Amino acid sequence: MKKSIVLLILVLAISSMFGAHNMTVNGAESATVTLGEDLIINFDFESVGNTATIELTVDIPLIDIPSDIFPSGEITDGGSMDTTPVDGSFEMVIPAFIKPPSGIPLLIVVTDEGITDTVTINFIDLESTFSISGNVSQEGSYFDSPVFPAVVVSMYNVSIMDLAGFDPEGSFESLVDFFGEHYLITESTSLFGNYELVIPDEVPNAPCFVMPYSLLDSQEDSISPDPAFVTVNGALTGVDFMYTAPDATVSGTITSSANEPIAYAVVTLGSDENTYEAITAEDGTYSFGVMNGNYSLDVYAFGYSTYSEDIVVSDADVIVDVQLIYVSNSADSVELTNQLTISSYPNPFTNSANLVIDSKRENILSANIYNIKGQCVKTLPVRNNSKEQAFEWKGNNNSGEKVADGIYFLKVNTKTSSTQKKLTIIK
Repeated sequence: MKKSIVLLILVLAISSMFGAHNMTVNGAESATVTLGEDLIINFDFESVGNTATIELTVDIPLIDIPSDIFPSGEITDGGSMDTTPVDGSFEMVIPAFIKPPSGIPLLIVVTDEGITDTVTINFIDLESTFSISGNVSQEGSYFDSPVFPAVVVSMYNVSIMDLAGFDPEGSFESLVDFFGEHYLITESTSLFGNYELVIPDEVPNAPCFVMPYSLLDSQEDSISPDPAFVTVNGALTGVDFMYTAPDATVSGTITSSANEPIAYAVVTLGSDENTYEAITAEDGTYSFGVMNGNYSLDVYAFGYSTYSEDIVVSDADVIVDVQLIYVSNSADSVELTNQLTISSYPNPFTNSANLVIDSKRENILSANIYNIKGQCVKTLPVRNNSKEQAFEWKGNNNSGEKVADGIYFLKVNTKTSSTQKKLTIIK
């Protein structure tokens, strides 16, 4: 027995060392390319006809760039992005459209049947006469200070109309098509908060979208700067960004009519100039720093009515406690959670979750997955006359597209009972 276990450990170690998918980029485990150069990605599926997840990402120390900036999605053996037939192998050709900060590689990660493989892309510095430069700083009481580390991101050759048609939750193929024309170029700030983005000089008067990301984006005592839309026809300077101090704090507690705290409710505060969003903690509390102005405060929570209120912020903290009313799908609905249970593993999850529904008394009538706003994103196929069912949810919606990371709820109904389970997608 001990010998078998040792052999198994060795097999697993060797498998992880060499990569179960034999994944390559341009024929090797890594490549060094220029922006826009073709990348030929090859790998083997675990089984013929499989569907795998693919993610293009950048690992930048101390910086949490939102995952929806980088393309991710599903690819299928013999599918539209596979240049080979349904044979268990995969090949696709995509442009190198993401330029990470200098010295940081781009990672292409493929996961199939729980096994992950990664290739690394390094970039040659772009030679161009076009650039965008400026400074990222934080407002202080007596003097402003540089923001370091921070990453400045630019979408190249993209107009406001292009962004209006951009769907970060679209299919991987649609994201590749979009970014193939609008490169994503990033650069880190220096110790003094300065940055310079070198962009292609192929398009004169190139429209670009520019925005910084830093640890300050997640702090309540800091207001993130607005993105900049600029036109580049040479060396553009003075594209500066300032993290400002809030004028006041809006906070409160979201509870049910039974005075129980409601966790994971979405609280939005919007005006013509600014929009803020927060998610309530386990104790139902929320808080964010805001600028002065007239706002509409809206609260969304799964299974509850929507709440809306107009508030005015003028150099003073505002407390808004909200009590939400539970909304039942049926007047005869009764909560019998001990007779109807849901288990999920893993949870939180990155690629897929195994869901098991067990109804001890009645047949399962429906099983739907909702987002935090109560919108149904996925209907699970329920068998007739079944009291127990298992599903694998790969984080896709009813159209087969990947949903954004965040909080979701699986709600299950029988004739006389219902229950729900929180599911969390992380990347």
